[in-house]
Amino acid sequence: MLHIEHRARTLETDIYGVAFLGEDGSGVFCDVFYDPIAELHRRGRASEATILAIVAAHELGHLLLGSHSFPAPDSEAASALYGFLDDNQLSNRSA
Repeated sequence: MLHIEHRARTLETDIYGVAFLGEDGSGVFCDVFYDPIAELHRRGRASEATILAIVAAHELGHLLLGSHSFPAPDSEAASALYGFLDDNQLSNRSA
């Protein structure tokens, strides 16, 4: 299950999403945070739809792969998102 929230209430402000696992290590649900996505769009990185799709796919991947999909906690997700958008030179167009 995927939820779209405005922002993370208890996490860092530059978090784009988070996945939650059950006690057995399988994926249960994930949250994607719209406000940081909209801010990234305003900076001309890509359309909101493109950024939302990338973040949602990333978090759903955590649900599908479960506990085997989590690296050590750091800002890797944000770095990967910026890197993808830079490498592909996505235009700032609305979906």
